[in-house]
Amino acid sequence: MTDYVFDDPVRTAVGLAPKLREECDLLIALTHLGIELDRRIAESADVDLVIGGHGHLPIAPPERVGRAWVAHAPPFGKAIGRIEVEVRRARASLISAETIPL
Repeated sequence: MTDYVFDDPVRTAVGLAPKLREECDLLIALTHLGIELDRRIAESADVDLVIGGHGHLPIAPPERVGRAWVAHAPPFGKAIGRIEVEVRRARASLISAETIPL
C-alpha cells in the first residue's frame, strides 16, 4: 500500500501533449518508465522525442516509433547521449545521434 497515486503515463502524455504543443517547437518527453511505455508514448502522444531510461537497455541510435524518436543512454552513468534534431514544419527530423562514453 502506498500514499501515492500514479496516473497512467501514456494517458497523461496524450492529454498534455496538445496543450504543450501550442507553446513549443519541439516537444520532448523525459521519462523513467522503460522502453515499452516509452514506445507507447511515442506512438500515442504528439511528441517529437522520448528520452527515457529505467530498463538499462541502451537505444542508440534512436529508433523511430510513429512520428517520434525514442532514445535511452546506457545505464549507470557509463555514457551520455547527444541528439541533434532539426525542426521544420512543426516536425523534428533526426540529424545525428551519438553515445559518448564517460
